[in-house]
Amino acid sequence: MENYEKNNFKHYSILKDKIHTAKSHAEKSRLNVIENNDGVEIFNLNPFTNVDELVIYLENQKNK
Repeated sequence: MENYEKNNFKHYSILKDKIHTAKSHAEKSRLNVIENNDGVEIFNLNPFTNVDELVIYLENQKNK
């Protein structure tokens, strides 16, 4: 991102149209890591992300 500034609350408005893509990529990454590490507890997986699930949860809270 050009002219990035930490704690700049305008970032959301710049990136909000990319949320669907970001969630999709995070989900694919998570599922791929889980599939390729059968039997390993989630907290031992590296890399691991479930930020897609967090974003979906937060979106659902906003719509209540």
